[in-house]
Amino acid sequence: MDLRLKKLNAKDTQREYEFFQTMPVVSDFSVNYRGWSFDDFATQAIPDRLLAANGYGLPAGYVPETYYFLWADNLIVGLFKLHHQLNDRLRSGLGHIRYGILPDFRGRHFATRGLNMMLPIAALTLPAGEREALLTCSRDNEAALQVMRRSGAAISVTDAQHYYVKLELPERR
Repeated sequence: MDLRLKKLNAKDTQREYEFFQTMPVVSDFSVNYRGWSFDDFATQAIPDRLLAANGYGLPAGYVPETYYFLWADNLIVGLFKLHHQLNDRLRSGLGHIRYGILPDFRGRHFATRGLNMMLPIAALTLPAGEREALLTCSRDNEAALQVMRRSGAAISVTDAQHYYVKLELPERR
């Protein structure tokens, strides 16, 4: 099986759109294009996301972020979202990397494999000198915590709602 991460792009708009229409809405993932028309997704969401990846058109308090789709052969099975830096809002909730796997593909280690593929990308994208990526998950999402642990994460803090974990980034090449 060919497994790869691919940035959101206009060439794959149809498949990306279909992914968002089938991905369940998850409150702590904060990606929701479900119910958008294809035309609105293609003419608004894609350009907005591409601009946001380069730091343009961001609302106050937001940082550049890039969406990476996890492809297994010719199917999109998941999405990884990389925040290029942290601010107070991200430090206290969302972290550097967020991800979601379509329900039909969960339990097959796609999340772990995708997260391991994201770490070198994060190492090259985050500010120089950043040695760790912060990830969070809801305390009721044990599967997500196990994914992070299999990738080498250690819990650094917990609160009533979340686990905050840190993952060491590989050396920049």
